[in-house]
Amino acid sequence: MATAAKIGYGSQFYLWDPNAGPAAYVAIAEVTSLTPPNQSVDQVDVTNMDSANRTREFIAGLTDPGEMSVEMNFVPNSTTDALIRARRLAGDYQNAKIVFPNGAIWVFAAFVSGYEISTPIDDKMTATLTLKVAGAITVS
Repeated sequence: MATAAKIGYGSQFYLWDPNAGPAAYVAIAEVTSLTPPNQSVDQVDVTNMDSANRTREFIAGLTDPGEMSVEMNFVPNSTTDALIRARRLAGDYQNAKIVFPNGAIWVFAAFVSGYEISTPIDDKMTATLTLKVAGAITVS
């Protein structure tokens, strides 16, 4: 086969828990889908009176590291639920880590910006964790 493509099965997501001791990354349980940070670059308009052909000119501005989301099966009062609620209440930046099936690792600082829970009458309970990334993403 000529492709290196893989399915997302086996991806893992971890949040740093400052109360968990020296090896403080804690795996988020029951993850069903990860959407890694969606980075973007600001576009700075530098158009001036001398811009050729009355055409706007742009330069790259600052990079916004974006947000990421984690969809999971919701288990009320589980270790994962308690950690996410504590991180949301703390409101501080802590490290987060994605481990992809091929062994690639992304580490970044982030804070919990959303935790949406759904409890349908005829389907599994789910939760979506949203994190705002702050700073550069380290890829290894």
